[in-house]
Amino acid sequence: MKTTITTTRSIFSALMLAFFLFIGKNMNAQACTASFNYTLNANGNVSFQSTSSPSTLNCQWWFGNNQSAIGQTASTTYTANGTYTVNLFTWNVPTTCSASTQQTILITNASTSTCNLNASFTKNVGANGVTYFTNTSTNASTLTSYHWSNNNNFFSSVQNPSTTLNNGFYNICLTVIDSLNNCFDTFCDSIVISNSTNTCNLNANFSYVVGSNGNVSFVSTSTGTTASTNYSWWFGNNQSANTPNANTNYAFNGLYTVCLFLTDNNSNCTSSFCDTINVNTAANSSTCNASFNFTVGSNGNVTFASNSTGTTSTTSHLWSFNNSSWSNGPTASQTFTNFFNYVCLTIYDSASLCFSTYCDTVIIPSNPCNPSVNFVMVQDTTQALTWWAFANYPANVTNVVWSWGDNSSSTGFFPSHTYSASGFYNICVTITVSCAGTASFCSNTFINKSAEASLPMYHVNVAASSGPTSIKVNTAKEAMSDVLLYPNPAKDLTHLRVNMNNAGDISISIYEITGKLLVQQDRKAYQGVNEVEIPTNELKRGMYFVTINSGSAKKTVRLIKE
Repeated sequence: MKTTITTTRSIFSALMLAFFLFIGKNMNAQACTASFNYTLNANGNVSFQSTSSPSTLNCQWWFGNNQSAIGQTASTTYTANGTYTVNLFTWNVPTTCSASTQQTILITNASTSTCNLNASFTKNVGANGVTYFTNTSTNASTLTSYHWSNNNNFFSSVQNPSTTLNNGFYNICLTVIDSLNNCFDTFCDSIVISNSTNTCNLNANFSYVVGSNGNVSFVSTSTGTTASTNYSWWFGNNQSANTPNANTNYAFNGLYTVCLFLTDNNSNCTSSFCDTINVNTAANSSTCNASFNFTVGSNGNVTFASNSTGTTSTTSHLWSFNNSSWSNGPTASQTFTNFFNYVCLTIYDSASLCFSTYCDTVIIPSNPCNPSVNFVMVQDTTQALTWWAFANYPANVTNVVWSWGDNSSSTGFFPSHTYSASGFYNICVTITVSCAGTASFCSNTFINKSAEASLPMYHVNVAASSGPTSIKVNTAKEAMSDVLLYPNPAKDLTHLRVNMNNAGDISISIYEITGKLLVQQDRKAYQGVNEVEIPTNELKRGMYFVTINSGSAKKTVRLIKE
């Protein structure tokens, strides 16, 4: 990640910017105006001052360089010369008026220094969880500083630190900052500790009370805390707190995900707990729910129609296509060239102040001569030492070759194979279709021998994706349905949407294709649609499996990290 110092704006920020600019002129119930002045400073720095009326308006800035700010005054530093469009959106609380404006500014004095930093480090785990890190970054200047973090918690600023970790999974990041050239680079790597004798007694939990006018008070009921425990609340409404007990105000009724994060730097313990709360006392009591359906036509053209509920003649519609193009109105159309696409519809009613967003994944079918194939490995729960590869073949397939990763292969749609040695095997299938197109898919699977030496090795049988009726596999139909990941492929963030037939506890796990568990999160789910944000910025590029468990029910979806 080499770059001059910038801050990447999230998908949500981009969506909100376009949305605010779109609805700003429609919200005004009383007169308010947006305007600002700016001053060009040295080295690409620009300071901004809102001159909006009334002067008490809240201000949100977007500077055109992937940076933003909140407040009546703000500043930013541009790292490249050129023309930038600066947007200001203003509003009051409660929201009875809003306004937006933009100006184009010309930067001619930005620093042109080149960032050649390459952050990296090596790690070595010693006895009892003591871990040593060695900085191996290159191209650093004489004015370089180091920032080490453990699961997003800062722990050292020295060049080659060490720390003691408890048993568990950790994501270690090193950020190298070159103050001379005004740039930085970050490198992250994961580590699993299993030899620590230290114990972590932190257990995050909280209770809450929904009061009047959207006010909700939270009380930490966590156990194992000490005087050195740090608290961090995330309320799901862009507000946060860092005290054991906290409260926040929600402007809109609806479901919000609230999380409490605990850290103890003395014992190096961490714990977190998230819950979904239902706010129904907010001043803006009108409800609306965004939703849409779509039809895939020829040549990648897709038509969309809103079927949102709670809309009126004052409801605005904003469509986002792959976060790169926009449209407004209750219907829209878009031509896609990607196989995977994500589309979001945001609705806002300027009279009732109701706001709702719904997203879905749109898949454009491949050309028959650009076929695709895949399979999923599932263990047979009725036959010991047996796995099934459930294959998805296209209708026009003419030839299939399975490579078992042990220098042997089989030809045919549904072959079987027995392994003679334990280990990881890269199982691949290659198909040919009637128009001469080919496609391949591989899965790295661990095949091992039973602890009982007299038992044979594992068998792998290939079957159609529907699976033989005699195979007993887990089903999620009793507890949940309609599991969706979007966007997928993902860059920094993906959303998991789960439709629960009944309220209950769910466990969300992310696995590498080798079966290694990376992240696990337990949470409560309400009956109906539940949505969870899953950060993916720490994952390396590749394929992962996201598994959702609820009691005996289980669903697994594939995640692609770009």
